[in-house]
Amino acid sequence: MLIEFTVGNYRSFDQPQTFSMVAEDGGKLRAQAVRDRAGLALLNVSGVYGANASGKSNLMEAFSFLRHLVITSFQSRDPLAKIPVNRFALHRRVGSVKLPALFELSFTVGSGHDAEIFTYHVELTPERIEKEQLTIDDQVIFDRERQVFKQLNAHRIHEATTKQKLTKATTLFVSVLAATDTKVGREVMSFFRNEFVVINGLSDRISAFTKKMIEEGDKEALLQRLRQVDLAINDLSIKHSQFSIVGPDSRAVDIEAVPADIRADFLNESTRIQSSHAVYDDQGAIVGSQSFDLERDESNGTQRFLNVLSPLLDALDYGKVVLADEFGAAMHPLMIRYLIGLFQNGQNQNGAQLIFNTQDVSTMDNETMRTDQIWFAEKDNREATRLLSLSDYRRNGKPIRPDLVFNRQYLKGTFGAVPLIREDFGGAADE
Repeated sequence: MLIEFTVGNYRSFDQPQTFSMVAEDGGKLRAQAVRDRAGLALLNVSGVYGANASGKSNLMEAFSFLRHLVITSFQSRDPLAKIPVNRFALHRRVGSVKLPALFELSFTVGSGHDAEIFTYHVELTPERIEKEQLTIDDQVIFDRERQVFKQLNAHRIHEATTKQKLTKATTLFVSVLAATDTKVGREVMSFFRNEFVVINGLSDRISAFTKKMIEEGDKEALLQRLRQVDLAINDLSIKHSQFSIVGPDSRAVDIEAVPADIRADFLNESTRIQSSHAVYDDQGAIVGSQSFDLERDESNGTQRFLNVLSPLLDALDYGKVVLADEFGAAMHPLMIRYLIGLFQNGQNQNGAQLIFNTQDVSTMDNETMRTDQIWFAEKDNREATRLLSLSDYRRNGKPIRPDLVFNRQYLKGTFGAVPLIREDFGGAADE
């Protein structure tokens, strides 16, 4: 499970900001919202709210960047290639010093009270890894500054000298450890590769994962959820179409010769989801069924609900962490609340977590979310993103009451993180 994530000097983040899934003591909804792991009380769900361009999506992008870097860092690449890190561009420091981007992630490995706490820290520029450190339960496994290893745990890392030689200036050592079958490296890699899921609620395309779940996975689980939210879809199936790629000379191109990402797009487009609805007579009795091309005929909200639902159900089955950008786009607020509820009921037995951002403040409800589950992203006067949990707010020196109508107070500007609408900006109104 995810414990904390810190990001600094990346995209809209200047000074390091920490997002935490550690629950406050006590509070409402503890049985639904909190799970004990590795001696910590961790939240199942957290949501990030804020104005447009406040940095909500950049938090998700920071997660995604670190995940991609860990997975791909040791793969063969041009030794002169730079790390594609996008640092904060609006802070001109004395002497034009460009500081490294900073990322730190704490998570659990294992289950129950036997779980270990891993903390992975990295600072980097386009030219090199400036600092990299891994600790497990406060025991330093390795501590690297550029190409110098200040500490190496020989018990956890065998043949360390050989592995150091494989580590280039732009290569993460943790990725080298994973590639050389070192246990701690495999555990870190497994978390990033297998237990992290990133989804975008604005995506207009049904994912290959959703189609695979319909054809090879637990289709009945999907249908059950679709019925629960009253979408009246009785069945789902996949229709495959034959296709060929023709080159400029009008000759067929070998599909294996096409770049992997383009090939995946073609394969995804050649499979279409069919949805089945009942057909009724004049008295309302069911007399048959009718199939539709879901990606053409069903509503945008239905498509996006299905596209989000499949990775959420998979995460619940395997205890994954889901990062959902623009969560609930084109969905009814009750459907969004339903999806959040999947992570906050007895069916979440494996420690799955949902971290989302959204513009739908109806989810900011004291019957659904605790104060420590609600986070705000807000730009300061230098256009840098700050993160703050509602549980950290104080009114007259006192914490926010858990029975407060959070969304109403938020829209009134009580907590900040709302757009400032200047009604008199731009001159006189039209007559």
